[in-house]
Amino acid sequence: MVSSYLKLFLILTLVFITSVIVSQRPIYAQQIIGPNDVSLILSPELPGSYQIVTANLESYVINLDSSDITWFINDVEKLKGIGKKSFQFETEGSNSPLDIQIKIAWTDSDYITKKIRIQPANLDILWQAVDSYTPPFYKGKALPSSESVVLFVAVPQRQSGNSEYVYTWRRNGDVVQEASGYNKNSFLLENSYFRDIFDAGVDVSSRDGTYNAEQRITIPRFDTVIRFALEEVGSLFIYPDSSPAIKTHQSSSLLHVYPYFFSSSDGVSDLIYNWTIDSEPYEPGKANELPIITPTGETGSSIIDVTVRHMNNILQDNNAYIRIDF
Repeated sequence: MVSSYLKLFLILTLVFITSVIVSQRPIYAQQIIGPNDVSLILSPELPGSYQIVTANLESYVINLDSSDITWFINDVEKLKGIGKKSFQFETEGSNSPLDIQIKIAWTDSDYITKKIRIQPANLDILWQAVDSYTPPFYKGKALPSSESVVLFVAVPQRQSGNSEYVYTWRRNGDVVQEASGYNKNSFLLENSYFRDIFDAGVDVSSRDGTYNAEQRITIPRFDTVIRFALEEVGSLFIYPDSSPAIKTHQSSSLLHVYPYFFSSSDGVSDLIYNWTIDSEPYEPGKANELPIITPTGETGSSIIDVTVRHMNNILQDNNAYIRIDF
């Protein structure tokens, strides 16, 4: 009876030891490695013409650091070596695509080839500060100040092909869904008062998939400027910021104030003017004009000070003064 139990115990022990040994044996499965196991990352992702591009390889399957990597452009070898995961090159014109080929060998007999075609695509972004005031004689560009509204327009540069595009607009790097979509090539951006730049970007793709481009633009926030101009019979002279004084030559003249880059359609609406003459408050009949009457035969001077503030945009606020000599 004892021998029977002993025999059974020995059999169970042998089975247990055998199962442990079998379970500890490594199991090898043949893994097929292909081009999809290696990622090719371009920066910029959608390069334009004559642009420097950095290409980087990444893989969680292959040890790229110990692999022999060869880079080709249009079948011409450009770079070769162990662990050459990064490669920099320059694109050509929009009608000159580049065929990039990378051979990755992790043993003498095991390798893969990854291919990509880069078609340079050019894209321009035009912009205009739509609510920034400048006087009619101003020949420069209206510049955006705090809380201005800027219009951005995307212009794909393409010589041929499908002209129907889908636009994805970004503000400060974030997609603006309501501004994006088919044929939405323009975007209005109102900047908040605490940001120093206007930051807009756009991704553009043709409906047939033959054109893909991206562009980003940042515009600084400009300060408002107040300029004085003296109107006398037959003349209007604009005085620069640094001018300390205005000399009148007639007994009656008109001093104009031009509030550059304030959000106003005409330089008056939505703006508050506060005038002083020799530190005494004065309210002219028209907010941005001050009549100047000089006594005949007398000479002297007065200090004219004006502060302009926007009713709603709290950082659109400026002050200037000038001396009137008569």
